[in-house]
Amino acid sequence: MDINLEQTPLKNSESTFWYKTKITISDCKVTFKQGGFKAVVKRYGWKLFAIFFAYYLIRDLLIYVFIPYIITKHFFS
Repeated sequence: MDINLEQTPLKNSESTFWYKTKITISDCKVTFKQGGFKAVVKRYGWKLFAIFFAYYLIRDLLIYVFIPYIITKHFFS
C-alpha cells in the first residue's frame, strides 16, 4: 500500500497553517544565493527573526544562567 504524502489532505486549519509556513535552512540558503539578504527578509520576514531570537534566547539562558546556577548550587550548598 503506497501513500503519497504530498496529496494527503491535512485535517484542520492549524496544521495547514504550520505546514504552509514551514521554514527550512536549505530553503533559506537557496533564497540567499539567488537574491541575497534582502530576498530572505522579504520572503520570510518576522518568522525568521522570531526563530533566531528564540534560538539565541534559549542558548544564552542555558550558557549564562542555568549552567552557572547549577554549578554554584552544587558547590555552595
